[in-house]
Amino acid sequence: ESLGEEDERNVADLLVDQIEFCNVLLISKTDLITEKELDALKAILRSLNPDADIVPITQGGVPLEKVLNTGKFNFEHAQQAPGWLKELRGEHIPETEEYGIGSFAYHARRPFHPQKFHDLLNAEWFGKGLL
Repeated sequence: ESLGEEDERNVADLLVDQIEFCNVLLISKTDLITEKELDALKAILRSLNPDADIVPITQGGVPLEKVLNTGKFNFEHAQQAPGWLKELRGEHIPETEEYGIGSFAYHARRPFHPQKFHDLLNAEWFGKGLL
C-alpha cells in the first residue's frame, strides 16, 4: 500500500496524522468488540491525541452535539502541528497524491432505479464495507 519502492509511507501514516490532529474521535461498531478491546483502543487513541474527545458509537448513531459546534478547535495549537507548518510553507502534498487515495463521480444518463440500487448496496459482495 505504499506509493513506490522508495516511499515507505502508507495509509496507516495518514490515519495517525488524522488522529493526532483531530478534536473528536468517533469509534464505530463498538457493539462488535468487548469492553476490554474498547478500553485498549481508547488507550491507544488517547496516547496519540490526549486532547481529543473520544465518542464510541454503534449503528452510525452519532450525537450531533459531539461533532458540531464543539468549540474545540484551537488555531494557535493547530498552527504548531507539523501538517500546518508544511501548509504555511507551501510544502503541502494532497493526501490523494501522498497516500494514493482516489475517488470518482459517476454521472448516469438516466437515474438509477431506487429499488435496484438499494438491493445492490445491501447485497453481500466482495469488498463490501469499502464504499
